[in-house]
Amino acid sequence: MNSFREIIDAWPSRKDFVADMGVTDVNAQVMYHRDSVSSRRWATLVPAAQKRGIPVSYEMLAGIKAKTFRKQQELTPTAPVRRGAGATGTGVS
Repeated sequence: MNSFREIIDAWPSRKDFVADMGVTDVNAQVMYHRDSVSSRRWATLVPAAQKRGIPVSYEMLAGIKAKTFRKQQELTPTAPVRRGAGATGTGVS
């Protein structure tokens, strides 16, 4: 599995995921939409998945999170550097 969505989809139903995770339907929808599960919930997610025979580990979750973080870094534009009149050189205007 390469994404949090794939992990969530591995549950028999969204209702089962909600019950196993102890979250609301809205929380589960947000996790799925954002393709992210907060690391605070991993301690619930891993044993719940394993109980259902879904092969999920903390290492897998960390790898998915790291891959997502790297993608976000690549997509985030850097702030332009001010040059010329009015530029202080300190980065503070």
